[in-house]
Amino acid sequence: TWVVPRTVPNSTPVPVLYPSDFREYEQINPVDAGNDDEILLANLLLEWNFDFATLTSSTSYWDRTETLQTDLGVLAFPTTGVSGTFPVVVNRDDMPKSYIQEFRLTSNDDGRLSWLAGLFWQRIPQDYRVEVTDLSGLDILRTDRTVRAAINNTPPPPAGPVGLQIGTFEDTQYAVFGEIAYDVTPKFNAAFSFRWFDLQQESELINTGFFFATQGNSFRENSASEFTPKLNLSYRPTDDLLFYATAAEGFRTGITNRALPLDLCARELANAGFPGGVPPTEADTLWNYELGAKMTLADRVSLNAAVYRIDWSDLQAQVFMSALKDPNVAVSQCTFETIFNVGDAQIDGAELELAAKLSENLRVDAALAWTDARYKDTYAQIGIFRDQRIEGVADFTGFLGLQYDFPVFGRQSFARLDWAYTGAIEPRGTDFRLQAQPTGIGEFHQLNARIGASLGAGVRLELWIENLTNEFGVTRAIDLAGDGLPTMFTIRPRTAGATVRVDF
Repeated sequence: TWVVPRTVPNSTPVPVLYPSDFREYEQINPVDAGNDDEILLANLLLEWNFDFATLTSSTSYWDRTETLQTDLGVLAFPTTGVSGTFPVVVNRDDMPKSYIQEFRLTSNDDGRLSWLAGLFWQRIPQDYRVEVTDLSGLDILRTDRTVRAAINNTPPPPAGPVGLQIGTFEDTQYAVFGEIAYDVTPKFNAAFSFRWFDLQQESELINTGFFFATQGNSFRENSASEFTPKLNLSYRPTDDLLFYATAAEGFRTGITNRALPLDLCARELANAGFPGGVPPTEADTLWNYELGAKMTLADRVSLNAAVYRIDWSDLQAQVFMSALKDPNVAVSQCTFETIFNVGDAQIDGAELELAAKLSENLRVDAALAWTDARYKDTYAQIGIFRDQRIEGVADFTGFLGLQYDFPVFGRQSFARLDWAYTGAIEPRGTDFRLQAQPTGIGEFHQLNARIGASLGAGVRLELWIENLTNEFGVTRAIDLAGDGLPTMFTIRPRTAGATVRVDF
């Protein structure tokens, strides 16, 4: 490892350890922290055909168990002076489930008028558990919290175990949706669709141990009800050419947000403009305006193009509270993250897709997208400024694929090569405010290869290699506002595998 000095305004430099080379996919944590994720999906689809319409029932179930381990030992380094070689582990278990029932009635009339109507219900219960364990034998987290309390002139941590947090969250949604489309002329179609929903959210949090004790226990509720329309106009001068224009409203529900401890986060909450605590976030909404064309040329080439603008209001974003600390204080006690409404944004973009059959056996696919996503408001306290690029969005993405189909012993087979490019990605406004970003995000290439063959009786075998050249790429980076080592999320290194598909 090597040391990079971090300079906090009006204070002494604080050394921060960086791994010497992120490209080795290594951790500096002494604990083998990691992530286990298991997902079960099930769906039952039923259809009833009537003379005038088709009734569809879709019943879905989703079950996920995710365990995430994080080593917090390094967070105590600035205050304790103890090197990052002691294990302090945060173990988080998330166990959400999802139950969905949807009914759709779709018209069967081939006339000028078509319609669709539906009902939707979803329930998402989630249990989660966060346990902090100090394995160092040095009671290092209590020492760290005691030092932070002395610096910030707040009470020291109480006696007792380190910390256990048990929480529940439930999201219940009812919705009605529909669409009506009419052929004004044989070449011109107008369609209007909508979705109305009602949402109720409840969350409960129980905290024990000095790490969470000052948060106390909490019960929070949030609700929303919204009507979102969509209008689509399409013109088809020939069978091979289609032009369209769309205006649609989107809606994302807010969240309850957990209560933050006022004794640990008073300065940060005041700096954020919430001296009494972070309230539930308001829903963010957007309007998407899109113009596009779909073309087929000589029955061998298809070309799709679109330009769009998205006006986004009350954008929700994750914020690390430690980024809002008093600049005259070396370290923050408020090592929590939460969700804020950070203002309005605008996204302009263009997309181009091409698929061409170069011969009876060879096909090429290509795509190019440009995205310019920027904030329209300034929220200087958390590092967001007008015209700043929105985090997590690549400015350019590109794709090129070649597939060759051929028979092997009379069986359908193929070989495929795909190249993908991801452009530069902006980090979050609250990240890397107190120390330099160790490596860029985005701007990487990836080459994938795949071959497959039909084995008969509905069985298909595919062999594949992803990231053939073993390219290194970072898709996301988190800095915890300078209170610890940055975490890099990378693309998967070179990976080979096999897939067997069975149709029955």
